[in-house]
Amino acid sequence: MKYPKGLFKEVAKATNISYNAVRYYAKGKGSDKQKETLVLEAIEKLLSSYHERQKQATERIKELLQ
Repeated sequence: MKYPKGLFKEVAKATNISYNAVRYYAKGKGSDKQKETLVLEAIEKLLSSYHERQKQATERIKELLQ
C-alpha cells in the first residue's frame, strides 16, 4: 500500500519510535508485536483524519464551483 507523503514521519513523532522502525513495522517486518500494534494504530488514526480532511476539501471545492 502506498501511504501519503510524510505519514511515517508523523507516526514516528506520535509514537516516539524511529522513522526507520516505523517503516519496518508498517511493512510487517518488525519483531516486537506491541510496537507493531502501536504503529499500525497510529497509521490508521492518521489515515482516517487524512481522508476526512480530503473529503472536506473536495466538498468545499464543489461548493465553490457551483
